[in-house]
Amino acid sequence: VRERAKLLEIKKVVLATSSGETALKAVDLLKELDVKIIAVTLHAGTWKTYGEPDWDKVRQAENLGVKFLTATHTLMGNIGSAIREKFGGLPDSELIAHTLYCFSQGMKVAVEITVMAADANLISPEEEVIVIAGSDQGADTAIAVKPAVPSFLAVNIVTVFLGSGCSCTNVTGKSMVGGCIAAILNTAPSPESINFLAPSSHFIPIVIAPEGASVYSGLSGGSQSPRKALI
Repeated sequence: VRERAKLLEIKKVVLATSSGETALKAVDLLKELDVKIIAVTLHAGTWKTYGEPDWDKVRQAENLGVKFLTATHTLMGNIGSAIREKFGGLPDSELIAHTLYCFSQGMKVAVEITVMAADANLISPEEEVIVIAGSDQGADTAIAVKPAVPSFLAVNIVTVFLGSGCSCTNVTGKSMVGGCIAAILNTAPSPESINFLAPSSHFIPIVIAPEGASVYSGLSGGSQSPRKALI
């Protein structure tokens, strides 16, 4: 994340934190960069079940410049979820959430807190930000993204990092290093070709790409001819 933030000249980093611990770790991780950190907590309605933030850690992070946001969750745990629990059915927002779960829980949370931060006017649709989230505790997923207000479907995910060493970028004609699962979403214009350089023969790329894009992968050492990736 630190290297990508430096490369993309990112000025804001949004992250999910339930206790405040991740925010403090991010301050230390990014201390050499000129970035503003926005930490998004669980909404207050969940604190009885999952626990409220550690207010000592929150205050420590705030004193170091972190901005905290507590708000209704965009995709799950909102009024749609309340209606489902009482009357049944599946809200559209939860359908989107479960689709993002196919990548990882962190992916769903990352997209969700992007929209929450944009709705709170803490990030702008005009700027690219890095958003960090994870599964349960900790952080294992990061995306570079341009938020959208008020249309959720206008959110443009530029880069996805899932787990250790995984990275994929939707830059036309550029090679990318991968590690596990990568996705290319909402690219405009559609890239002519997408190349993955795999660190080993065990790498199996799973790619969502625009129609007509050519997707190839090969070993980063050049010992293997490019092969068509799974689409």
